[in-house]
Amino acid sequence: MNAKSHSFALLCCISVSLLFNACVSPAPVYRLTSFDADPTWIHGREYVVKRVSSHEVGLRYSYMRGRLLVFDVDIVNMSDSDLLVDPATFYSVPLKDKTAAHNADGGRVFAINPEPMIEQIEKSISRENASAANAALADLTLATGKIVTDIAGIGDPKSKQEPEKKARREREEESERFNREMRYDAAMRRLTDERTEWERYALRKHTLHPDETLRGSIYFPVQEEARFLTVVLSVRGEEVKVPLRARGSEIAVCHFAC
Repeated sequence: MNAKSHSFALLCCISVSLLFNACVSPAPVYRLTSFDADPTWIHGREYVVKRVSSHEVGLRYSYMRGRLLVFDVDIVNMSDSDLLVDPATFYSVPLKDKTAAHNADGGRVFAINPEPMIEQIEKSISRENASAANAALADLTLATGKIVTDIAGIGDPKSKQEPEKKARREREEESERFNREMRYDAAMRRLTDERTEWERYALRKHTLHPDETLRGSIYFPVQEEARFLTVVLSVRGEEVKVPLRARGSEIAVCHFAC
């Protein structure tokens, strides 16, 4: 084996070693279970129901959305007057100690307020539309300039390379426009899906009339070190506390290529 072949073989060995040791580690997958001895189950999820004097609350952990824990919530107004439900007042208490979890003593992590999220998404949509409109205007200006230049250059002598250069430049410009439009479409789909999530599915500030039920999702940032989590839902000064066990599992996903 000559020196060149030996170097190539060594490079292959190093590359294969890197591939076998290169793993992608996604975010932990969390599971939350209640302390109830005989919980109610709905579609494979534990459903905890708590009642205070003015209202009843049903809470079910649903799934992880990015770095957010998503809970489904039902609130029933059992009083004879209106109740103002504001998810911005809901909070969770991530803890490592089981006793403290029952008492909800510790640092508060408030639920995500849907209203600023919707406003932020609307601003992002507006920026994407403005950027696309400006790019389209720039393309139109460039195309108009080319037409004027082509007309002005009619009859001028041209080299054999000029048509080829022009064709190559036009292909590059077309590819750039295509990629830009693809990025715009992807961004708009993502933003539209996010807006739908917060507008239609999130629990939003709402005046709940007597005997009415309000349903929606609430979102808490993930606290990776927590082994226990108490969700506290406050309506009209009355707090409903739901202690939960938190369990996160790391998943290592390895990709190998030949």
